[in-house]
Amino acid sequence: MNKTCFHDLNLESGARMTEMFGYALPWEYRAGGRAEHMVTREKAGLVDLGYMAQFHVSGPEALKFFQALLTTDIGGLENGQIRYSAMCDDEGRMIDDCTIWKYADNDYMLVTGDEGDAEWIKKEAAGFKVEIHNDTFNIGALQLQGPLAHEIMRRFTGLDPKSIRYYSFKDIALDGHRVVVAKMSFTGSGGFEFHVANQDARWLWESLMKTGSGFGLLPVGQCALESLRQEGGFLLVGNDHDKTRNPLEAGIAQTVKFSKPDFKGRSALWKIAQTGIQTRLVWLKVLSGAEAKPGDAITLGGLKVGVVTSGSHSPSTNTGTALAYMRVANAFPGQTYQVNIGGAEHSAALSLTPLYDPAGEIRRR
Repeated sequence: MNKTCFHDLNLESGARMTEMFGYALPWEYRAGGRAEHMVTREKAGLVDLGYMAQFHVSGPEALKFFQALLTTDIGGLENGQIRYSAMCDDEGRMIDDCTIWKYADNDYMLVTGDEGDAEWIKKEAAGFKVEIHNDTFNIGALQLQGPLAHEIMRRFTGLDPKSIRYYSFKDIALDGHRVVVAKMSFTGSGGFEFHVANQDARWLWESLMKTGSGFGLLPVGQCALESLRQEGGFLLVGNDHDKTRNPLEAGIAQTVKFSKPDFKGRSALWKIAQTGIQTRLVWLKVLSGAEAKPGDAITLGGLKVGVVTSGSHSPSTNTGTALAYMRVANAFPGQTYQVNIGGAEHSAALSLTPLYDPAGEIRRR
């Protein structure tokens, strides 16, 4: 089981650890999952994202390589910009979703949810003049989220929060440390992401916690991150998409740019787009507050029409939340369905948009 570079700091902060994604990760800290969720919605929370996979790709054909690999078009990407995308196989099935970060011409960072993507990416790079370095175990990342994250970031870095646009980043020197600061979110509350070398992990954690101490900043574990990201409609690899799903049905069709002449899976995705998808990802609000589990059946008038992929309890609304795949023919916004949770039927209202997205951020990636 892997450990992030913040592992010791998690333990020192009172984290109860669990195994996720092949890592020992904090499930919740002393405050507990509900408090960590609410502090992120109302003040600020700090999340260990050291398990995310990071690949540095450079060389004279790096742009050409990513144009062939990714579903999105990065031809117009400026230095310091980030773009959300998907990577697919020849059948249009998702290998993973990802973000692509442009440092300079033919110099990029690719961030995915699975370090296991490394071998597939390297195989696809054969024939391109690029160098790929797997930095997953060399770099740590923290997300600072919540309405007070902007002021904490300003005091910590001295940067004007408005100087970093959404899905953009800056590479800066701070107190002798190199820090990459990006404006992005996996919670729906907005905020920033910080990337540093492993040896700077303690400095980053302690500096952010000290700066945020007067703003109510708390460390936030995976329990709260699950309820936060489900309210915000963010996908989790292995739950809400896997190698059997395509980005059109996974609710991220905006990442597929058919205006590009070719990319991995384009032909298959074009055919799917023409014939229409049969199932699609939807969001559900479980009115009783019960917590659905992956695999729970969704019915309408006694007919099974979908299956839950992620479920949680929403402290923000005191209801349950769920992401699910549903037959398109039966997906009606506002319709009430039944979800079988632990053998009991619970009413759930359907939405085609995230349950918590006040700034519309998930639509602007």
